[in-house]
Amino acid sequence: MSLEGWCTIESDPGVFTEMIQNMGVSGVEVDELYGLDDDDFGALGDAVFGLIFLFKWVPRMVPVAADRDGKQEQQQQPRQLISFDMVPDLFFANQVINNACATQALLSILLNLDTAHGTDVSIGEELTRLKQFTAGFDPQLKGLAISNSEKIRAVHNEFGPNQQLDAEKQEKSADAEEDIYHFVSYVPHRGAVYELDGLQEGPILLGSYVTDHESPASTSSQQKWWRVAVPAIQRRIYDYSANEIRFNLMAVVADREKKLLEERDALNRQVAQADSTSDEDRQAATARLVEIEHQLARERARHANYATENARRKHNYVPFMLEMLKLLASKGALHEMFERERMTRFGDEPE
Repeated sequence: MSLEGWCTIESDPGVFTEMIQNMGVSGVEVDELYGLDDDDFGALGDAVFGLIFLFKWVPRMVPVAADRDGKQEQQQQPRQLISFDMVPDLFFANQVINNACATQALLSILLNLDTAHGTDVSIGEELTRLKQFTAGFDPQLKGLAISNSEKIRAVHNEFGPNQQLDAEKQEKSADAEEDIYHFVSYVPHRGAVYELDGLQEGPILLGSYVTDHESPASTSSQQKWWRVAVPAIQRRIYDYSANEIRFNLMAVVADREKKLLEERDALNRQVAQADSTSDEDRQAATARLVEIEHQLARERARHANYATENARRKHNYVPFMLEMLKLLASKGALHEMFERERMTRFGDEPE
């Protein structure tokens, strides 16, 4: 991977979770969403801090009235952009460098976390300094600050493809038109929901939602801000679905293991207080403790799988492949394999 530029990275919850940790952020992880229903979001837990949506980038076009020849004209769909200075405490940065949109979409959520209701997440020293340093910057300067951060670029490039293999791929596809994929974020902020797209001039206001402060009787309204974002995501999918089916949606959520451990500690203290706890409550707490252990086991297995897959992504397999080819050639098997594959592909007789 290039030490100077920014590489493309995979849209994967394990990758983004480790990126968050490597940036020094705690109390947060990333999970994947396979649907947009209430049950899909409910499975994520109590706190959904933001959404990251990946799609194949094409100009957003919508049909209008037919012209004189009966052909459908196309025009750019209007976007409800607002000036960044209308919400000065909402972190929004323009994307000023290629391939940085994945990390920028993640930062758009992380750097707005401290304004989310009820979160005890720590964004760490690096991101705290970045946010403080860029507090008075416009979106263009904020984007430049991100692109010039050695720490953030190093975290991003850690998950890039192998330099040699990627160089060969780029050389082969230099004359071909490549698909371009783009990440955008959806975040709640002071009772409103915004789409944050670094390619736009400013944030896009999607609508408002009722916060817990405004509606004390609804204890879960804060977590349901995403209902405002879902129509925008569905609309984008619909716009592109005629020619594209590859989309990915991830959510930045509270660290499940941390929450489970906190709940387990509280229940253990409750069970230990035999004098002040009824038998019925103690039995319910004990049953819940068993359930928590099962959930913790699943979470730890999931994160262990993340670690294994990320290790494979980072490993350089080129020396292994070269040694394997040398070994096959030394045993006379390489030519035979080549001829067999040629017959399979082209039907030629072996030489």
